[in-house]
Amino acid sequence: MRIQKTEQEINAMINDSNIAWQLGKPSEALDKSKEACSKMIMLEKYLEKNDLKEFINTELQFSVFLNLASMFEKNELWQEALAEYSKLNNGRASENQFLVRINMGNIYFKQGKFPIAIKMYKMALDMTPQKFAALKFKIMKNIGHSYVKLNEFAEAASIYEEVISKFPDLETAFNLMLCFYSLGDKEKLKRNFCEMLNIETFWSLSKNEMLNDEETEVLVQGDPLVSDLMMRKTQAVKFITDAAKLIASVIEPTVEEGYEWVIEALKNSKYHDVQSEMEISKALVYVKNSKINEAVSLLKAFEKKNKKVMTHAATNLAFIHILEQDYQNAEKYCDLALNYDRYNSKALVNKGNCYYCKRDFIRAKENYLEAIGVEADCIEALYNLAFVNKQISAYNEAMTALEKLQTVATNLPEVQYQIASIYELQGDNKNAIKWYDLLLTKVPNDPNLHAKLGFLYYLENDESQAYHHYYESFKELPCNLDTIAWLGINHVRNLNYERACFFFERASLIQPKDVKWKLMIASCQRRMENYEKALKLYEEIHSEDPENLESLKFIVQICQELNRPCENYIAKLKKLERSLEAMEGGFMEFQNQQMEGHSSYPLKIQKEVVQAPSRPISRPISRQAAVKPNDNIDFDNDHVDNFLPE
Repeated sequence: MRIQKTEQEINAMINDSNIAWQLGKPSEALDKSKEACSKMIMLEKYLEKNDLKEFINTELQFSVFLNLASMFEKNELWQEALAEYSKLNNGRASENQFLVRINMGNIYFKQGKFPIAIKMYKMALDMTPQKFAALKFKIMKNIGHSYVKLNEFAEAASIYEEVISKFPDLETAFNLMLCFYSLGDKEKLKRNFCEMLNIETFWSLSKNEMLNDEETEVLVQGDPLVSDLMMRKTQAVKFITDAAKLIASVIEPTVEEGYEWVIEALKNSKYHDVQSEMEISKALVYVKNSKINEAVSLLKAFEKKNKKVMTHAATNLAFIHILEQDYQNAEKYCDLALNYDRYNSKALVNKGNCYYCKRDFIRAKENYLEAIGVEADCIEALYNLAFVNKQISAYNEAMTALEKLQTVATNLPEVQYQIASIYELQGDNKNAIKWYDLLLTKVPNDPNLHAKLGFLYYLENDESQAYHHYYESFKELPCNLDTIAWLGINHVRNLNYERACFFFERASLIQPKDVKWKLMIASCQRRMENYEKALKLYEEIHSEDPENLESLKFIVQICQELNRPCENYIAKLKKLERSLEAMEGGFMEFQNQQMEGHSSYPLKIQKEVVQAPSRPISRPISRQAAVKPNDNIDFDNDHVDNFLPE
C-alpha cells in the first residue's frame, strides 16, 4: 500500500508539472518535475534496500525521467535535457524509447545542428512501431525540414513526396512546392499544385451552398465542430492562395500566362474564393505592367459576383483611377466598395486620397481617421493622416500619428523622414538632425539626405559637420549645382581659392553656357594672383558674351596692373556703360510717361505661389540651400555671405 501511495504521489507531481507548464509557469513546472524525480529515486533506494527490486515500476521510472528531460528542454536548458535523454537511452530498454530520439532530434534542430538532428530522427523512425503510423510520417516531415535547412532541396522533396503518397496534407504539399520552386522545376510545380487541389480537407461546400459572413458567424458560435471545420478551411485556403501566387510568376513565359494557368486549374476545384482572388491579383499584374485598360476590364467583370469579391474589385478599381488622376470615378468606386462593406479600411483610405488629391485636406483627414477606427494598425491610414496633418500645419497631431505608426511598423525610413521633417518645420533643428542621422543609417548613400543634414548643421553653426555632409552629398551626386555652389563658396570663405576653383570648374562643365561659373573661377585665379590665367578666362568670357560688363571691368583692371595696352577694352567698356545707362534712362522715361498718362493698362505684378506636393512623399527629399550667385559680384569678403544659405 505504501509503495502504491508513493507511486500515486509521483504521478500527481508529473501532472502538476505539466499543468504548471500549460499555465505559463516554466520554472515551477521544472521544480515539480525535479521533486517527482527525487521522490522516484528515494522509492528505488527503498525497494533495493528491502530486496524488492522486482516491484520497481519501470514505466513510471521512464515517465519521470522523460518528463524531467522534457521540462529542461522547455526551459531551453539544452545540455541538461540532452544529458537526461542520454541516460534514458543508456538505461533499461522501453517500448517508448523512440520518443527520446525524437526529442533529442528536436533539440539538435533548434540548435541548428541539422545533420545530427537527421541522424536522431532516422533512428527514431526505425524504432517507432507500425501502430504509430501518423507519428512516423511526422518524423519524416522533420527529416524533410532538416534537409531544407541544409539547402538540400532534392533530398527534402523526395521525403515530402513519400509522405504525400501515403499521408497527404496541404502543409506538406506546400513545403514540397517550395522545394520544387527552389529547384526551378516548372512541370513538377504544376503537377503538385493540381494534387494540392484534390487533397481532402474534411470540409466541402458547393458553389450554391456558400455562406455569407453573418451566417458563418452564427454557425461558428453555435457548433464547436463547425468552428473547427471553418478554421481548417481558412488554413487550406491560405495554403492554396500562397501556392498559387508563388507559382504564377514562374511556370509560364509571362506572369499573365502564369495567372491564366492557375485560374484555369482553380475553376474545377472547390476553391472558388481563391480563383476570384487570383483574378484580382492578375489585374494588379496588369497595373504593374501599365496595362490599365485590361486591368479595369477584368475588375469590372466582378460586378455580378458576391459582395466580398466585389468589395476587393471596387477597391482596386478606385486605386487605378487615382493613379490615372480620374478622381470622379475613383470616388464612385470607393463609395461602391463602402456600400458592400462599410468597414473596408482600404476603401476609406482611397477615398481620403481622392480628397487629398483635390486638396480638400479636412475631408481627407476625416476618412483617414475613420479607416483607423476600423483598423487601428492600418499603416496607409496612419501615414497619410500624418501627412495631411503636416499639410494643414497640425504638427502635434501629425507627430502623434507617426509615433503610433512607429509602434506598428518600426524603423520605416519614410516615417523617420516625416518625423525629422516636422521637427524641421517647427524650427527644432537639433531633433531634426537627430532623426535625419537615424535615417542616414537606413539610407547611407542618399545625396539629398546628406545635403539636408549639411544645411541644418550650417544653421546650427557647425561648419565642419555641414561641410562633411555637403561633401558626402557631392560624392554621391556630383552633378547637383546647389551642393557644388555651397562647397565652392565655403572654400572661398576660408580663402582656399584653389579648392574653390575645382568646384566652380565642375559647375561650369554642367552649365557651360552660364558665365557666372567662369566669372567665379576667374575671380579665384585673380585672388591667387594668377593674373595670366584670370585674364585669359575674362577674355574668353568677353568673346562669348561681349555685353558682359563684369568681364570687361576686370580685363581693364588686370591689364593696367600688368602694364599692358588696353585702350581697345577701355573703349568697349565705356561704350557698354553708355549703352546700359541709355537703356536705364529710356526705361525710366517710359515709366514716367506711363504714370503721367494714367494708362488704363497698369503693369501686373504676379506673385509666384509655391504649392505643397499633391501626394505623400515616399522617400527623403531635401530642401537644398538656396545658393544663387550674382553675375556681377566679385568675391570680396563682405559679399561672400550673399552666396550662402538663408
